[in-house]
Amino acid sequence: VGWLAYNILFHPLRKYPGPLLWRSSPIPRILSRWRGSTVFDAHRLHEQYGPVVRLSPWELSYTSSDAWKGNYYLVLV
Repeated sequence: VGWLAYNILFHPLRKYPGPLLWRSSPIPRILSRWRGSTVFDAHRLHEQYGPVVRLSPWELSYTSSDAWKGNYYLVLV
């Protein structure tokens, strides 16, 4: 429970949008890969949450290179 709370409240990626379960646990992402629906799930989440979506506690998905460049630059600096 503590790890789930950390991923939602204190993790460095906490500011990025996504479904609560996907942001807190890797299980939905693992199930998506297992079903072979990762691309479809990511597309659906981007339609709902925008160009940057948190797909797991440690993984972001981008729809444009501009969004990626802006976030990657912030991580490096």
